[in-house]
Amino acid sequence: MNNETIIYQFNPVLRRFTDIRDLWLGAANNSTKARSKRRPSPFVLWHTQLIKKAKTITKKIAHKTLHGALNAVIGIAIIASVVMFGPRLFAMVFSPSEQQAQAEELSGNFDLTVDEARLADRPELSPSERNYKPPYNENLPEGDWLIVPRIGVRSALEPTENYEEALKTGLWLVPDFGRPGERELPIIIAGHRFGFKWWWQSDYWRYHSFYLLPDLEEGDTVEIISEKRKYVYEIYATDEGTEITDYDADLILYTCKHLSSDIRVFRYAKLDRSQQETPLGIL
Repeated sequence: MNNETIIYQFNPVLRRFTDIRDLWLGAANNSTKARSKRRPSPFVLWHTQLIKKAKTITKKIAHKTLHGALNAVIGIAIIASVVMFGPRLFAMVFSPSEQQAQAEELSGNFDLTVDEARLADRPELSPSERNYKPPYNENLPEGDWLIVPRIGVRSALEPTENYEEALKTGLWLVPDFGRPGERELPIIIAGHRFGFKWWWQSDYWRYHSFYLLPDLEEGDTVEIISEKRKYVYEIYATDEGTEITDYDADLILYTCKHLSSDIRVFRYAKLDRSQQETPLGIL
């Protein structure tokens, strides 16, 4: 019988607490040692929890950043789509029967249906009214110009047969109708409303298109310069539709309401012989 057996038999305390016995004998069992090794210190526990929280916060920030970036991209894409295709979609939804296929995105149908009978019913003018011309002014520019102070238009007029060529650079003076100084027929001037290709990259369209024509109201003035004479007109009626409704006007301005639609915006004006010296503006 060895010493360990003798001590175990005669010492009830060591018999009851075997772990203490083993430690007293210097031979702690493996399970006790394993349990003591698996029990981390408070600092290790705190450090581990801190790392887990940092990783969680980092993932949340990354997720929110990515989510925000995607939302921004989607928002920009939606805005760009509305700017590019909004008017066309509006015309398709609200005026499908009047939609027309256009050769170019920004081209409109500027052909007019003229009521010859109503045009022939224009009132007769006296010789003084028919032959009226404002004073000659050497300081005025050469050529034919349209100036609309209210909306900032300052553009040369192109009296060509092909409106597409005229509208590429400015406004179209419709041929076979009146001209400045001739009052037997109304003067008709047309222009793009939405400017030109890539119109948002330049201010050129502001001065050479009818984008703001719907803003003109009764009482606003319009000026035409021709042969170094300035004719002043006053808007007296506004309208929207598919054809001219007032042939008594001295001047008719019109543009397409949508990119692809027969609906047009019309402004009707009368020659104002009382205003001969209105501000010219900057050409």
